[in-house]
Amino acid sequence: MLLVTGCSGPSAKYFFEKLSQNNYKHPIRCIVRKSSNIEHLKKYDLDLSFVYGDMSDVVFLANSMKDIEVVLHIANIKFSQNIVNAGSKVGVSWFICVHTAAVYSKYEQLSSNYISIEKSLLTNRSQITILRPSLIYGTGEDPLTGGDKKRDRKIWKIIKFIQKYNYFFVFGSGKTLLQPVHCKDLGEAYYSVLLNKKNTIGKNYNLSGRNKISYLSMIKTISNYLEKKIIIIHIPIWLSFIIVKVLNIIPVINISINTEQIVRMNEDRVFSWQKANKDFSYSPLTFEEGVKMEIDKYLNKT
Repeated sequence: MLLVTGCSGPSAKYFFEKLSQNNYKHPIRCIVRKSSNIEHLKKYDLDLSFVYGDMSDVVFLANSMKDIEVVLHIANIKFSQNIVNAGSKVGVSWFICVHTAAVYSKYEQLSSNYISIEKSLLTNRSQITILRPSLIYGTGEDPLTGGDKKRDRKIWKIIKFIQKYNYFFVFGSGKTLLQPVHCKDLGEAYYSVLLNKKNTIGKNYNLSGRNKISYLSMIKTISNYLEKKIIIIHIPIWLSFIIVKVLNIIPVINISINTEQIVRMNEDRVFSWQKANKDFSYSPLTFEEGVKMEIDKYLNKT
């Protein structure tokens, strides 16, 4: 039996769609919060059951994973150690853990916690497959109206801002290289990994988008698809950091940018996905293909 965490998230949606399209008939147990919106999951022709609880509760986790053979952990990386420790005690044989490519950050204050979590899993490494997505996009939802409000909204917010205004702020030069990955590619990757246990167990993979693109080119691509002419205003990184830090401590001001994002504007975030292609035929969309899908969804909602 398969257990999935993070079931209400956008990449999980594409994973369940892939299972349904391929007539997956095995039972699936989903760990969800009581506040999670799971109505969309009921449309799939899948044998789903739900358990409600807190993943920081190891007793709850152990009880949830009884009779489970495989765990697909899509929810927050901070729960990975609890998931693996509790699951190992009740006989789970394989953990597929979705982590983050931020583990590679040159800034220790950003990567150290992720590195520490992955090191804590070393004793069980032969049972674990780690997937590390790069910058994720492709939610197709406004964070104010539904879905997981804590993740994967950066591109959606950029689209909204450019559609609404005739200018856009770029922190630094905008030459930083990125490799955004669409949620559809992630969901399909989870499915492919599930079918290729022999090739993937005990290994780790980068799940990035097909092509490298500068932040500035990304903004221009979005504005071109929206047919919007915008003025790009560059703000030095040092000044951006100060502004964002100050705004984040003012309670009445709610901004969608944090200092971590500003700091990472100084480093390229590009990662090879060729190992994933070799082991389970991972073949992601280009940014141009993926963001066009996202913009079409956005325009159909407005």
